[in-house]
Amino acid sequence: RRYRDEIYIISSLRSHDARTVLRWNMEEPLVIEGLGQLSCMSHRAKDENNLLSEKLLAGRIVEARFRQGGEEIKPAGRNGHHPLKKLFQEQGIVPWERDRLPLLYVDDELIAVANLWIADGYASNKGDLGYEINWLPEKQLGVWG
Repeated sequence: RRYRDEIYIISSLRSHDARTVLRWNMEEPLVIEGLGQLSCMSHRAKDENNLLSEKLLAGRIVEARFRQGGEEIKPAGRNGHHPLKKLFQEQGIVPWERDRLPLLYVDDELIAVANLWIADGYASNKGDLGYEINWLPEKQLGVWG
């Protein structure tokens, strides 16, 4: 594959159903077959905007979903809502991985994109308990399909 004038040699991607919705209790890692693993650590925020607020998630159901197209998020610490497509381009996320990154939702509201962005309204305040999201794609788990 080619992206931004660079050549990538990768194994074939496994098929993936982007309509998949998985509940995540955030206490245990969530293995997403064929894609990777979501996990989190709870600790006090040293800075604002870098953790997902535990207080705001207490008693709520978190779902991992996948990109359908047209999603937007207002990343904590940034002005305005941004289309995921533009944010992925800014970060240099290769196109074939974009649809395979888990999007975290609460009550149909996008609250985080893998370990990349946390929605402004769900970021922890400095000193508050929060979840540090960790996303390990399958290739980093040592599985090479």
